[in-house]
Amino acid sequence: MARILRVKLRAGLFEKGMPSARGVAGQDDIIGRAENRAVARQAVRESLVLLKNNGQVLPIQPGKTVLVAGDAADNIGKQSGGWTISWQGTGNVNSDFPGATSIFKGLEDAVEAAGGDAVLSVDGSYETKPDVAVVVVGENPYAEGQGDIETLEFEPGTKSSLKLIEKLKADGVPVVTVFLSGRPMWVNPELNASDAFVAAWLPGTEGAGIADVLVAGEDGKAAHDFKGRLSFSWPKSPLQDVLNPHHENYDPLFAYGYGLDYTSDVTVPSDLPVNIEGVASTDVADIKLYAGRTIAPWMIILSDATSFAQLSGAYAALPTESARIAQVDKDIQGDALRMEALHDTAANVAISAGPALDWSKEYKADAAFVFDLNVAAAGANGAMVSLACGEGCTREYDLTATFRQIEGKGWQTVTVPLSCLAEEGDSFDKVSEPFRLTAVGKADVTVANIALKLGVGKDAKCPM
Repeated sequence: MARILRVKLRAGLFEKGMPSARGVAGQDDIIGRAENRAVARQAVRESLVLLKNNGQVLPIQPGKTVLVAGDAADNIGKQSGGWTISWQGTGNVNSDFPGATSIFKGLEDAVEAAGGDAVLSVDGSYETKPDVAVVVVGENPYAEGQGDIETLEFEPGTKSSLKLIEKLKADGVPVVTVFLSGRPMWVNPELNASDAFVAAWLPGTEGAGIADVLVAGEDGKAAHDFKGRLSFSWPKSPLQDVLNPHHENYDPLFAYGYGLDYTSDVTVPSDLPVNIEGVASTDVADIKLYAGRTIAPWMIILSDATSFAQLSGAYAALPTESARIAQVDKDIQGDALRMEALHDTAANVAISAGPALDWSKEYKADAAFVFDLNVAAAGANGAMVSLACGEGCTREYDLTATFRQIEGKGWQTVTVPLSCLAEEGDSFDKVSEPFRLTAVGKADVTVANIALKLGVGKDAKCPM
C-alpha cells in the first residue's frame, strides 16, 4: 500500500484533485470512442496465438456455413474475465457491456460479408450440417480466490467442452476451437479433438478482432494473419506450474515464443498424451468440494428466508438478516466456514451457482459426503444436509440428532452416504447444488473439508 501511495504522490494525483473537479465528470463520450475500440480490436487480433491448424482449416473460406458453438460464443462477460463490471466478472449479461461485440457477432458479420452463413448454437445442435464449427470455450471469469486452481487442467472431471468438440468431430464437422483463458492451461484432450486451436486469451469487448483473423474475405484470404506468440510456455502436463526456458529439464508442449501463422507448415499430433498422473479422471474420483475455497464457478452462498450473500474467497463476514458467515481457521488460514443463525428461522450455507454435475457414477460407487463439523450451538429446531438434483428435485437428510450429539465436543468428522439422501429412481445425474448445510433456530456451526468420497458409503450407516 505504501508503494502505491508513493507512486500516486510522485504522479501528482493528490494535487490534481478528483476527476469531477477537473471537468472530466459528464464526459461519457470519452468512453468507448471508435478510435479507442479500433486500438482494442487491433490488440485482440495481434495477441491471438495459433497453436494448431491441421489440414489448413483456417482461415474459414468464403461462402461457408459456420456453426458457432460453446458457452463463450455469445458471452461478452466470459470473454472479458474478472475485475470487470463485477468483482469476479460473473453475473453479467451482454447488455451490461454497451457497444461491445461478442465473438459470435464478430464471426457472423465477417462470415456473412464473405457470402456465408453463421449460426449460433451453444450446445452444438443443428438441423443442416455445417461446413465448419467454431467452438468458443474457456475459463469462467475469476479474480481473487475463485481463480485459484489445484492443477492446470481445464475443466477437470466434467469435460463438457471436450464432449461438445468430440460430438461435432464424430459428425464429421471440422472443428476450430477458440480458447479463452487468463493463463496457459493443460488442454491436451481438447487439442487432440480439434482440427485448429486458437489461444484467444481474454479479448474483452472487441470480439470482432477474432473474426478479423479467422475468416477469409471473398478472395479467400484473411485480412490479417496470426501475429501472436506465446509469452508463456504452454504446459505438457497439468502439474507443470513452473515452466520457463531457464529451468532445468524444460519440457513444454509449446515452447516460449511458439505461434503458427498462415504460412506455417506444421502438423500438431492429435495423439498428445492425456493419461497423465495428476489429471482428474473422467471416470469416478473423490471430489473436494470445499477446503478453504471452492473452484470457480462454484460459490459459497449464505441464505436465510429473505436474502442471500455470496462468499468468493473473501475473509470478511457476509451477513443476511438472520445469519452471518465468515472464513475462519481450522488447520490452515481460512480453511473453514463458520455460520451463525441469529433467529429461529433457517440459515443455510451452500456450495452453489455452478453447472449441473453428473454424480451417477459416484452414486453407484457408494460415495458419501465426508466433512468436519464443530457445533458450538446446535440450534433449537433441527439441522440437515441436502443437495439439489435438478429442477424441482431436492434431497435432504436430517442431522438434528448428530448436531446435538457432537454439540460442544469440538471438531468431529461426519459421514453421510449419498444413499441416505436418495429416493427410489434417483440417479444424481443432474446435481445443480452439490452441498447445503442447514440449521434451524439459533445455531453456531463451523464446517471444513467438505468432500464427496468414494466407497466409504458402502459400509457407513446413515447418521442417527
